[in-house]
Amino acid sequence: MQKSFVKRERVLKNVKKKIFDDFLPQYEIKSKDINILLSQLSYQNVPVILEIGFGNGENLFFLAKSYPKQFFLGIEVYKPGIAHLLSLLKICPLDNIKICYNDATHVLEKYTTNLIFDKILILFPDPWPKHRHHKRRLIQESFVEILYKKLKLNGIIHIATDNEDYCTHSQKIFSKNVNFIPESKLYRLIKTKFERRGIKNGNIIFDTLWRKI
Repeated sequence: MQKSFVKRERVLKNVKKKIFDDFLPQYEIKSKDINILLSQLSYQNVPVILEIGFGNGENLFFLAKSYPKQFFLGIEVYKPGIAHLLSLLKICPLDNIKICYNDATHVLEKYTTNLIFDKILILFPDPWPKHRHHKRRLIQESFVEILYKKLKLNGIIHIATDNEDYCTHSQKIFSKNVNFIPESKLYRLIKTKFERRGIKNGNIIFDTLWRKI
């Protein structure tokens, strides 16, 4: 099974570890329970947005705060990023957000029903710039097929990167799939940590969106 990450875990310092331990139970949803929650939301016609690899969680937090009638699910494997998101939720609790501490590929393949997400965000994934590492990139034909199954009709996949080669790579992958068409750029409400870093380094930000047909 292709993983959506390569393990590079850092040890949490005391403050972050306490936040992680104290608040994760409040916001975590176990993989085995995701379908129950998503089925309930679908029955209630609540739009569901998934962010894969949400980094430090600022974007996910801001979206959930800005759109209280939508539901936001974030899947992440790195504890420091989860701890940062939990620190934001400690200050401003929200009831329309859940965190799944797991590998996104595994969760999507094994624990989510089809036709469930209105939008999937993949913002600044690891570009793996060396050619010999391209096979590690998240956006591959097999992964796009998984995303297709999980998206609702007319659902949107939004990919952002500051790596032009990764942008070209993802465009080639999606262009091969007749089930997606390009979509106009959508305005992202805030700049993520990795976007700010890219801009600081003088990089161009590439946003590409694909609509399921």
